[in-house]
Amino acid sequence: MNAQEDMPIDFTFMPFYYQNFFGMKPQKGKDGEYALYLPLAGKPSHMVSVDDCGIVIAPLFGRLPTMTKKTVPWSSEKGWPVLAPIASMLTADEIAEAFSEVCLKGAKVIAIEPPVDGWVQAGIAQGTPELVAKDFGNMFGFFQTDSYCNSRGEAFLECKGKMTDFKAWLETVKAALYPEVWAEAV
Repeated sequence: MNAQEDMPIDFTFMPFYYQNFFGMKPQKGKDGEYALYLPLAGKPSHMVSVDDCGIVIAPLFGRLPTMTKKTVPWSSEKGWPVLAPIASMLTADEIAEAFSEVCLKGAKVIAIEPPVDGWVQAGIAQGTPELVAKDFGNMFGFFQTDSYCNSRGEAFLECKGKMTDFKAWLETVKAALYPEVWAEAV
């Protein structure tokens, strides 16, 4: 479909939304330490606040796409533009560190990167609806593919400085994510 030239198309890939952390934040274990479970396979997560997606998407409605001379990620042919709103590219360790610094007043957060299938099964076992767990699993699996990873760097550079970075977003929601930590500050 990307090789056809009759109908102009913009491909937009949405990265992981910061807001997903309202349901996937690091949890405190029985040992008192926090753990963040993300199946990233050692690759950086491309992330954005839902609020910032319009910075990339809205301008698309005011112009026609033009065929690019670059090859598209899943093909060896030229194609239509592939765009993505990306505000942050962070590894699981960097995400865990951000939670520690911004939300948990320095409490240690351990990043654990299970395989996607194990992450999905653990989610289902903990009460996540199977459809939701599998959908997130498919997302994480796609985010690990070379075609996805190799095509995001340029999008990140185009968006850098125009969107809210992860630590700044955490700063705005830390009391909502961890009211027990910030109760006295409210």
